[in-house]
Amino acid sequence: MRLRDADIPVAKALCEEIKQNYNSAKVGFCLLSEVKGNFDLMVNATPVGMYPNTDSSPLTEEALGRITLNGFFDAIYNPRETKLMKMVSDKGVKKVSGGMQMLVWQAAVAHTIWSGAEYTAEQVQAISDEMMRLV
Repeated sequence: MRLRDADIPVAKALCEEIKQNYNSAKVGFCLLSEVKGNFDLMVNATPVGMYPNTDSSPLTEEALGRITLNGFFDAIYNPRETKLMKMVSDKGVKKVSGGMQMLVWQAAVAHTIWSGAEYTAEQVQAISDEMMRLV
């Protein structure tokens, strides 16, 4: 696992915390200018590329060219497809997903915690689909 954070000390501290809690974890910090290699999954958990700054991406085309991905998840839900998602898709990565379902599942779980009412996976999917239509 490679971590990158805008706040370098935070990223390094998170690496150490993961290593302490998961002895077998292979985790390290890297600068975006140094990222390279093969990755099963890349996750963008930053707001870079979120509306209204939709022309932004946390990765450059050059950096993306140095890596191979099997899957990509962007926690951003607006826009539906971020610049980085498009770049990754154009690179040929087939498993690319945005953050709308995560947002709706978080809301559904919070609703269950506070009210006791539960949603089925089908209901959450229908809500996600409707929200995607609206975004």
